[in-house]
Amino acid sequence: MVSGDSCTESARRTVRDPPPSPSTRNRRCLLHRIVAQNGAGATAATVGVGVSAPRVTLYGRAGCHLCEDARAVIDRVCRDVGEEYVEIDIDGDDELRARYGDEVPVTLVDGKQHDFWRVDEQRLRTALAHVD
Repeated sequence: MVSGDSCTESARRTVRDPPPSPSTRNRRCLLHRIVAQNGAGATAATVGVGVSAPRVTLYGRAGCHLCEDARAVIDRVCRDVGEEYVEIDIDGDDELRARYGDEVPVTLVDGKQHDFWRVDEQRLRTALAHVD
């Protein structure tokens, strides 16, 4: 989630996973800062040349068991297909809380709403296999 501790990788790695390379970690930290500053509108253009925004965005909130389930599915699928994702806590932004408050977790793929409440793993894999 976008918070003061967002740049730690522990929430997205298991014990079996190797630590991320410094460049991957720095890119994720940069993206978290940009999302924190620019909200949900972070795109490849706002991230900067040579750094693309992740294709998957998870909107959620702390203490949400459905968000934890969604994160587990998204993390597994993104690792399997070589994609990255960003997780945004809607409670840190009044506009996001108003828009998604009753539907979290909400998943976007390539900036378009893909799922809410539950993430269908096969549907997510299929969406990530297609490049617009």
